[in-house]
Amino acid sequence: MLEEKTMAPTIVGRNVRFSYGPKTVLDGVDFEITPGKFVALLGPNGCGKTTLIGLISGVLRVEEGTIRIDDRPVDEIPPRDMARFLAAVPQFNPIHFPFTGLETVLMGRYPFKDRFGRFSREDIEIGVQCMELTSTIEFARRPVNTLSGGERQRVILARALAQQPRVLILDEATSNLDIRYAVSFMATVKKLSRTQGITVISAMHDLNLAAMFCDEVILTHGRKIQAKGAVRDVLTKEHIEKVYRTPVQIERSNGRLTVHLEIPDIEIARYL
Repeated sequence: MLEEKTMAPTIVGRNVRFSYGPKTVLDGVDFEITPGKFVALLGPNGCGKTTLIGLISGVLRVEEGTIRIDDRPVDEIPPRDMARFLAAVPQFNPIHFPFTGLETVLMGRYPFKDRFGRFSREDIEIGVQCMELTSTIEFARRPVNTLSGGERQRVILARALAQQPRVLILDEATSNLDIRYAVSFMATVKKLSRTQGITVISAMHDLNLAAMFCDEVILTHGRKIQAKGAVRDVLTKEHIEKVYRTPVQIERSNGRLTVHLEIPDIEIARYL
């Protein structure tokens, strides 16, 4: 069954550089993600959030510099080993075949199947438990392609948890969800991070969701990391306006930080 509070690995990047052909997306990037933290990757479109996630997960290879997980270079970790401690929930999850919810979740157990390719009783128990944790057990026998976007995304989260990951990566996983499902999804992930000791790295656009649920922020722009640290230290008026080039006001009340756009009517009129 799922273990609780197993130590997650430390993830360290040093002088990371990556390009798509002639276009350099990341250049000289340094970061360190400590175990058990819920970290938001924030920044404008095209700033390298998804690229950085691809490099951490081993989907992409660092052009220069290094990314190490528990002092082990990412590009030296075999895919099967990586799948046993790192799981991802992408932005889009096209599932065209009528797999049931439980069948979909059990796909997360493939790295643990025996040499005959069979699911064990423990695999099924873990799959059911992950569906209970994500409030998706009612979809166990439902074809996933009949579910709403929010329901399907929670099933995909259960599939990721079935890998029993120590690191969970979310690549704009809430961008297609309405606000109710987005908040519920993030609250579930936050609870799992605390109770299971999972490190969560979430590339996202919503500054207020990041402020509400995340412990730390890495703010990227212009091929660099512009700021990193605790939410209250990174999500400041100065940092946000510099990176997003949009005037904002920061409200702090009862320990909660909220970001408000401050665009004069005369600016809005330019686009009407």
